[in-house]
Amino acid sequence: WIFLLLKFDLKKKLVYSLFFLLGFILLIIPVSFRNYLVGKDFVLISSQGGINFYIGNNPEADGTSAFLPPYGDDWEYQDAVYEVQKNTNKLPRPSEVSDYYLKKGVDFILHSPRKFLSLFIKKTYLFWNSFEISNNQDIYFFKRYSALIRILPLGFWIIAPLSLVGILLSLKSWKKYFLVLTFVLSYSFSVLLFFVNSRFRLPVLPFLIVFSSFALIQLFEYARRGSF
Repeated sequence: WIFLLLKFDLKKKLVYSLFFLLGFILLIIPVSFRNYLVGKDFVLISSQGGINFYIGNNPEADGTSAFLPPYGDDWEYQDAVYEVQKNTNKLPRPSEVSDYYLKKGVDFILHSPRKFLSLFIKKTYLFWNSFEISNNQDIYFFKRYSALIRILPLGFWIIAPLSLVGILLSLKSWKKYFLVLTFVLSYSFSVLLFFVNSRFRLPVLPFLIVFSSFALIQLFEYARRGSF
């Protein structure tokens, strides 16, 4: 976004990019440093990425369940470590566990592209569906005991379709909304590469609300002008 759309000379763009990257690095470095001291392994933030990738991309994946073959949904991290140790004949570091499962997920995609595509389409539908997919706590169970949640009139059922309308309407001036559009699309894609639940799609919700509001304002303007 800085390089494509900001109207500054190259030197300023480089300076802004460096400051952005510096802020990004300052947030992550303390965690990475702690990981290296404790685990004697270079892990930027978390070593569960490969495992989660395989959970979302394996022959038994359904797009929502934290189901790790061959252990099903009743597994612990040590089960994943044991699986790697059994197949490599050495005690793996956390990054090696992640790499092992990442490779297994990529192998599934390369050897079963049609099944992967079918699963990806299903996850896309689930991401935009109004049903709130629970992770490890049943959202609808707790809704029964929360008066606040029960009386809230809005939900994903109205925000999602309105935001899609807003996104379509914003494409006419895509440069103006490029930063927000690319966040919505790239973040959504990053969730679909793994598996879908409400907790994972929550970070995109504020931006979908912006597009929903944009859709309502634009539709009101069209109606006011009679531009049906």
